Amino acid sequence: MLKRFSARPLGWITAAGTLTVSAAMLAALLPGGAQAAGEKEYTATFTAPCVVAPGVLNVTANLEITTRANAPTEVKTGSLVTFTHTSATIVSPAKLSNTFASLGANEVHGTVTNFEIDGTNVTPAVENIAEPASFPTGLPFEAPAIKNTPATFNAPTGTTYSFGPFTVTGTSGDAGFTVSSLPAFSETAPKEYAQVFTATSEPQGIVSEVYGYNKAENGEETFVAGPITVLCNAPSNVSLGQVPIEEIVKTGTTTTTTTAAPTTTTTTTTKTTTTTSKTTTTTTTSKGPITVTLKEWVLKGSLTPKKLGEKITLPPKSTFNGTAVVPGSLTGNTYVPPFSASVKLFGLLPTTLGLTFTESGPASSTITPTAGGELTIKGTASDNIGITGVGLLGLNIPVSCTTASAVVFPLEATVPAEDLATGVSFSGTTTLPKVNCSGGLLGALVGPVISELLSGPSNPFSLRIEP
Repeated sequence: MLKRFSARPLGWITAAGTLTVSAAMLAALLPGGAQAAGEKEYTATFTAPCVVAPGVLNVTANLEITTRANAPTEVKTGSLVTFTHTSATIVSPAKLSNTFASLGANEVHGTVTNFEIDGTNVTPAVENIAEPASFPTGLPFEAPAIKNTPATFNAPTGTTYSFGPFTVTGTSGDAGFTVSSLPAFSETAPKEYAQVFTATSEPQGIVSEVYGYNKAENGEETFVAGPITVLCNAPSNVSLGQVPIEEIVKTGTTTTTTTAAPTTTTTTTTKTTTTTSKTTTTTTTSKGPITVTLKEWVLKGSLTPKKLGEKITLPPKSTFNGTAVVPGSLTGNTYVPPFSASVKLFGLLPTTLGLTFTESGPASSTITPTAGGELTIKGTASDNIGITGVGLLGLNIPVSCTTASAVVFPLEATVPAEDLATGVSFSGTTTLPKVNCSGGLLGALVGPVISELLSGPSNPFSLRIEP
């Protein structure tokens, strides 16, 4: 059976979300196993609303959870009850698969670390069944992260386990076992454009911890994101099993044992609807930090020299490779292949510029979660801009020009946390330094003109990185 599950959005990630999800996916169908004489299989199915990476990815989703275990058909006062062949099957929606897929993961690994049950007429009265003797650190699970595809998986993966024993203390009725409905998170008053969630201070509810990986065809796995915490709330009155207690009736000197009528196992299904905010879902607390690998993310953007009044757009195959730690930092390297840009000099003369953007140092920013569940990113990226040629009036003039110093692009934005999974945009203005040109007479002639047209303050730019 499960316990609370901890997942570490997924999230820049749900998606995670979701981690995804980021998640926070639990298990796929397992057989209950052989039953000993006097045993039966007890099952339960319920819907649990969950939050993936609260405070970071803030992806909400409902998980369908089915538990199964073998236990006696009846028990006596003072006897011990152990559940065997226990497993949980979890179905997570495509939304969580998309959260992890957007981070570059095609597989999720994790553990369910908390899943409490409440006992009636037994001791102990409360038990976390996600950390049994055979899995002391939690129930392991693996799930695929295929875009637009729900995932079904088991906890634990590929096997079953036992939990207990419980001592029967009641003399009549049932030895009852229900899923604890203590919440792992709660919702405060919704904002106009967001829901705000708060995690409970102590582990309760269903808690999982997950990691995203990219698995290659040769079986090699590359870490993508994690740890991502997933918190789920179980509905009330979900029965995992009601085992009848044999009632002892004394008549004079004769003791007669009667058995309460067998109790039919009840499957409780609770439909819970999570309302999605207009823009994003936010939370106020998170277990962190979460590390996300940004591998071969697409770099898009443009620069508009103010004096020139013409937009220069970065070419295809521009990339960003780096790491995001939330809370913490966003660091990485940009790559822009040499390219050409068509502009009009003085607003009249069609001209082609051969350009290079060469990184002068890694991009570096800090990432700070806000009280409202968004992320504030603040830092810089810097590039030396070179000009390799000027095409004018049918002539292609090779030149060798570069900015006298690196162009610094401020990277500042406050964004919904889930943008870590879908992409982040920056915009602002930058100062273009003087342009120096070399290469004989042409360089001496072209350099001052280019420098005059390009250099100066307040030049608008936009940059975006996305998977």
